[in-house]
Formats: sequence, structure tokens, C-alpha cells
Amino acid sequence: MANKQLRSFLKRFLPVALIILLGSFYYHQNLEARLLNQVKSQEALNVGLGSASLLRPIQMIVGDLTFLAEHYALQRIVNVPDSPEIFRLEINLQSLVKIRQVYDQVRWLDRSGQEKVRVDLVNGEPSLVPANKLQNKGDRYYFTEAMQKNDRQPYISPLDLNVENGKIEEPYKPMLRLAMPVADQQGVKQGILIINYLADEMIQRFVADSTKGNASISLLDSTGYWLHSANEADAWGFMFKDASRSLASRLPGSWAKMQGSSGQFDDENGLWTFARVYPLGSANEYHWLVVSHLNNKQLSAALNHSETERFIVTGLLLLLLGGVIFYIQRSKSLEAESEKRFRAIFDYAMVGIATTSPNKGWITVNPALCRIFGYAAEELKEKTWAELTHPDDIDNNLKKFEGVLRGESDGYSMEKRFFRKDGSVLHSYISARAIRAADGSVDYFVLIVEDLSNWILAENQWAASVDTLQRFIDHLPGVAFVKDAEANVLIASRHNKIIESFGAANNAAEQRVLQTGVAEVVESEVDGSFYESTNFPSRVLMERLIWAALHLM
Repeated sequence: MANKQLRSFLKRFLPVALIILLGSFYYHQNLEARLLNQVKSQEALNVGLGSASLLRPIQMIVGDLTFLAEHYALQRIVNVPDSPEIFRLEINLQSLVKIRQVYDQVRWLDRSGQEKVRVDLVNGEPSLVPANKLQNKGDRYYFTEAMQKNDRQPYISPLDLNVENGKIEEPYKPMLRLAMPVADQQGVKQGILIINYLADEMIQRFVADSTKGNASISLLDSTGYWLHSANEADAWGFMFKDASRSLASRLPGSWAKMQGSSGQFDDENGLWTFARVYPLGSANEYHWLVVSHLNNKQLSAALNHSETERFIVTGLLLLLLGGVIFYIQRSKSLEAESEKRFRAIFDYAMVGIATTSPNKGWITVNPALCRIFGYAAEELKEKTWAELTHPDDIDNNLKKFEGVLRGESDGYSMEKRFFRKDGSVLHSYISARAIRAADGSVDYFVLIVEDLSNWILAENQWAASVDTLQRFIDHLPGVAFVKDAEANVLIASRHNKIIESFGAANNAAEQRVLQTGVAEVVESEVDGSFYESTNFPSRVLMERLIWAALHLM
């Protein structure tokens, strides 16, 4: 039995469980694809934000250079070399350094590379360098390259570390130089304005704006060297001529895929997102590369963060499925057991049991009902109970039946007569109960029919016997009567007054006779007369009775 139930459970459980597992797998695949798209979108956004943050300070510096180049003081200087406006330019440069606080140096160099005005940032304050300490920078790369630009065309140097006296300054000071040549009225370039920008501020803002996920955000130069890396030891490799500290050297396959302006790809090293940043807005100029990298472990963690949740949900669904199937199977088992018990009662009951329709037809009938009516089950189902009802009882039955249909009651009971198949009258007691549908209408009736024919016959025979006995004792000499165990007179001959008087005096003897079951002869005096009575016990239909014969002495 247990194996049968297990097979039945598995037969229901396994197909649905397979659907749940396939659905969970399909959902997980879609979820993973959605998560991957979200990760890709987030990393593209991070790279975009980082790129934008790099451009903002460049735009500020170019704006300051343009303002100074167009200022009256500098225009007088380039057109009149000995102009006293040099003093006004010194004041302008000092004000700019004090306001910005991120300009390490601001200088004006003539066309030979000689510093004419130089203001340094020292402890947060501008410091004008004396004329005797001004240097010639004509041999520096940034001067020669800047002088090759057109009038007021900005120049940007590579981002590198500041070098003092031939050595890299420590702690490291990332430096970016932007310059702008300025020409006189004849179009002859007379020198350059140059700003040394403390780029650490730009790098820190870049990191803050672009680090919004788990990826490593890097800033590289055009040759693949790190300018900023999550691993600080990798940065500035070109300053130390260490090629191993470059992405181009360490992961040449991944670096080779980053030669476009921007893009996103995944390879054996993980997910890469990159974008080129042209500080001066020209694709032919110096550029940087913003790179976001999620290694395979980080990518797997980003895509599988809901794996535990998926297993829990799937497990709960399977448990729920198992519980539902078990409940259904258990309910069906109980229903089958209930049906089995009902069928046993229905088939082996001593009274007739049936279900009938609102149209008075027989739906199901048990063997006892067929026996009572004398019809086979199929024969009975072809008739209605109204057809079998005695004409004298049909009106009363229909009145009660129609009251149930109208909703006035849910059932009724009554004594009524039917006709059996052989034409004989069936005396019965019926009890009908309505089973209603969801809308309140009667779906069917449950009917119990008890055969009263034997009881009616017994009652008739009892009445005939009592009548015979009554006539018998009426013709006895003397007085005779029958009492029950409570001393109630059931049958008596004439002289009732004598019986009542005698009975009161004879109660004790009657109780002894009932208890012992032995007949007694009792002498009593009633109203001056003496009587002799014979009391003996009897039992009829389970009732204990006293028979007494009374004679006058």
C-alpha cells in the first residue's frame, strides 16, 4: 500500500517538479543575462563619468589660459616688449594661483624660452619668483612643442610626475602642463603662457566619480602605462622605464582590443570597458584611456549574487508542490475511504437509501430500497417516486417537497404509502434532505425510506388480540384486569370501582409478583366485602404485566 502511494505521489510530483526546475533554470538564465546587461551598463556609465570628470579641470585651465592671453596686460607686453604692464601681469598671475589652489606654477615665457614672470604655489599662497631666479626653459620639450601651435591654440603635455633637480619628487606629485602661444599684432608668436596643474586633484575626483561598482577603474596613457591603478605599485611605470608596469606588456591580448575610441568586450581575463579621453577635444591629439575591468571572479560574483535566493525559491516551490500533492493525495485517499464506508452503509443498510432529483426521479438506489419496492435498480430508475406514491398521500408529500424547492426548509419527514411492484401497499416512514448547489438551488435529495409494514401488521394484530382479550375477560365470573409495571390498568372487566379500590390494597403483592415472578393468591377486604385474587406475571412485547383474577368470597 505504501509503495502504491509513493508511486502515485511520484507520478504527480515528478512532471511538475521538472517543469519548476526547467522554469527556474530558464528564469536564472534570463536573470543572468539581465544582470550582465546591468553590469555592462553600470561599467559603461562609470567609464563615462570618469571621462567627464577628467575633462572638467582641463576646460577650466584652457579657459584661464585664454583669459590671460586676451587680457590687456599681456597683449601690451607681446606688442611692446618693454611695456610696464609686466607688473599688472604679475598681479593677475598671483591672483589666479591664490584662487585656484591647484596651479603649482603659472608662467609667461618669451619666444626664447626665458621665464619673464613666474608665480609658484607655496603652502597655499602665491609666491612671485624674483627676476634673478627666473630660468630659461627653451630646451624643454613642452616649450618647443607649445611654440609649434598656432596663436592661442592650447597645448597639453603628457601627464607625468614632477621632477626636481633631475630626480622624481617624493611624495609623487602628478603634474600636467597646459600652454598657449601668444602672437603679436603681426602674427608673430612672442612666447607662451604655461600652467603647471597639480593633477592629483583631478585623479582623485576621477576615482570618486567612476568607482560605483566592484570593477577596478584605471587611467592609462596612450602607450598602455598606468597613470592610476587599483594597485598603486603599477602606476607611473614609464617614469622608471619599467615596461612590466603597463597593461600593454602584462595583458597584450586585452590591450590589443582597446585600440578603438571606446568599447566593451569580455575575454579570458574578464569584462573590459574602455573609452579614450582627448583632453583638448581632438582625435589627433594626446589622449588617455579610462578602463574598467571586472575579473572573472568579480564578474561571477556580480552575476550569481541571487544564486542562493534562486535555490531557496526553487526549494520552497518544490516543497509547496510536494505539500499540495500530498494534501490532494491524502484528501483523495480520505475521500475514497469515506466513499467506501458510505458505499458499505448504502449497500448493506436495512433501510432504503436513495438520491432523487428535483424532478422526482430516482438517481441512485440501494439494494434495501429495491427489496422494499420489489423493483430492480434499473427498473426503479425509470420511474419517479410520485408515480409510486399512494393517491391519498401525494398532495401532502408534494406540498412538503415544493416547500423545500422554494427554500422554505431543507428537508421533511412523514409517514406515507407507496405501491410495490406487485401492487401491494407499502407503509413507510420517509426522511428527505436537500443538498443544494452553490447558488442555493436544490442539486439533489437524499431520501431514507423505512418499511413500516411489519409494524402496521403487528399493531393490527395487537389491537385484534386486545379486543379478543377484552371480550374474554368481560365474560369471566368475577372481576379480571391487566396492569403494567407502574400499576396502570391496561385492560379491565366491569366493576371498575372495585378494581380501583382493590388495586390500592393489592399494590405490595403486585410488586412482589413482578420481582419474584411467582404467582400469589391474596385475600383483601374492600368496603366490608372480602375478595380473593390470583396475581400472576406475564410479558408481552417486552412489557412486564400483572394479570389478576378477582373473586368475591
